[in-house]
Amino acid sequence: MKFSPLKAICIFSIFALSLHTFSTKAQFIRITPSRSAHGLYFDLDRLFNYNLYEHARWGAGLRYIYSLDGSPAGRQLWVDAYGGYGVADQAFKYGGALSFKNGGNGQMRVGLSYVDDLERAASRNLEGYSLTNLSANSVYMATRFSHIRRATASVQGRVAPRWTASANLRYSVEEYLFTQTGMVYPTLNGGNHLPLRRFAELAATADRSGTFKLFLLAGLTNLPYSSTLNENGQLIENNVFFIRGIAQYSKTVAVGSKGQFDLFGQLGASNAEAPYSRIFDLGGTWGSAFYFSHALLTLRPAELAANCYAQLCLRLATVKPLWNLGGYSAPKVYAQVNGVIGALWDGGRLAEATYTDGLTLYAPTKGLLEFSAGVSNLLTLSGISIGFAAAWQVAPESAVYYRSNPADRLALLSSATLLF
Repeated sequence: MKFSPLKAICIFSIFALSLHTFSTKAQFIRITPSRSAHGLYFDLDRLFNYNLYEHARWGAGLRYIYSLDGSPAGRQLWVDAYGGYGVADQAFKYGGALSFKNGGNGQMRVGLSYVDDLERAASRNLEGYSLTNLSANSVYMATRFSHIRRATASVQGRVAPRWTASANLRYSVEEYLFTQTGMVYPTLNGGNHLPLRRFAELAATADRSGTFKLFLLAGLTNLPYSSTLNENGQLIENNVFFIRGIAQYSKTVAVGSKGQFDLFGQLGASNAEAPYSRIFDLGGTWGSAFYFSHALLTLRPAELAANCYAQLCLRLATVKPLWNLGGYSAPKVYAQVNGVIGALWDGGRLAEATYTDGLTLYAPTKGLLEFSAGVSNLLTLSGISIGFAAAWQVAPESAVYYRSNPADRLALLSSATLLF
């Protein structure tokens, strides 16, 4: 039979997706014999990803764990590396990390990492706590992207019986891959690059048993949009200090024997000088076909932003699924109410709208409520839960984000929607 590269790629793709989906659902598969204290692992999560910028990304990742004292629970040296190729932007991304874990109850870990990859241009999500977790799913599922080159030094460990904490010192160069009207593909349009931004940052997190989380980010950055030229024609960039913090609380309470009540709350604040990529994106998933936990279904991605905000989400769901097909289909019915309020700094005052970094931003100063109901976990593949939902938005008519057309306030998410 004549060899066909296209057939080979298709066969490998089917095999990779099947392996990703129908393995033990573990992220890492061990390659070396299990009897050894050292181990080489293949990262299944790097095989295939989809996002709105790259569309499809194919890649691979490896992790090598070397035991310094011959014990799986003792001191270890971890080495991680990954690479990927985006189909739409025709660009390679890669990253690597080296970390040391001392073992014991404290599980203190220190590490170094470097990535040349994509990242959300604005986010209110807490970052991953693992030093070798170079990127989280939330980075890939959004419309506003940046090309990021980042070096990080990190430390993480248990500081109290129920508390873990981490600190990251990092330097990054960020290039926005979007404009006011849409995305920019530098490789495809002859190198149409937006201004570079540099960040020197200190990020710290604290986690109390996964229920209460704190996140603090502070640093310096340049402002390319406000840069000026000196008398010799050289660019003078204005550097600013920024700081932002998030407090998050989440708890699940049983309601009798058939239901459960999920409470999620978040408070966030950043200073007035913080650039767009370091304030908070309050946008949702309307029109993007993606849904994240506690996201607002009726808002477009990046539709609303804020320097300070508060969000409260209440969800009532069934405990027992309607049916259970080996973990691949275990649908649960839920109803949810989600509310958010926030504001932007504009000229030293809190405002509903402002203009920064070439973007006009709007904030929910008058508040916004959303009522939704649906079925989750209708089908689960590769850690992605597929379901459907309907949501209705309620906002004051005087707000700039009010939608006069009732059809625009209704979000119907089909069975192709991804529910995280």
